[in-house]
Amino acid sequence: GDHGPEIVEHVRRAPRVALNVVLPRLRHKDEEWRKARRDMNKIWREVYKDNYYKSLDHRSFYFKQVDKKGLSAKSFLQEIRTAQESGISSSNPSPYLAWGMDRPDIHRDILEVVGRSAASELLEGA
Repeated sequence: GDHGPEIVEHVRRAPRVALNVVLPRLRHKDEEWRKARRDMNKIWREVYKDNYYKSLDHRSFYFKQVDKKGLSAKSFLQEIRTAQESGISSSNPSPYLAWGMDRPDIHRDILEVVGRSAASELLEGA
């Protein structure tokens, strides 16, 4: 602290007297700091454990930022407008989006699975 140079000077002049006072205080401070370090090690260990996997993914911030922008309402509206404009400019001026159903057998199978699942849920609930 502020009295460090003065204490060192007393230790040089009269080591036997000064050390009898300084040494117990230094030992007490050492124990105090060791205890504080042990207590902090528990906290630091938890922080290190929590941050370990985050540290491996150093680009996650940028991915989250892009996802946040991409999933915003403004982005969805822009995508809808773009799709609508491309639909209007094509031969079909319908405002609805349409997709081709190239494999109707798959759609029938999915409908059957969903229908059976809904029927079994209704029977279990009754």
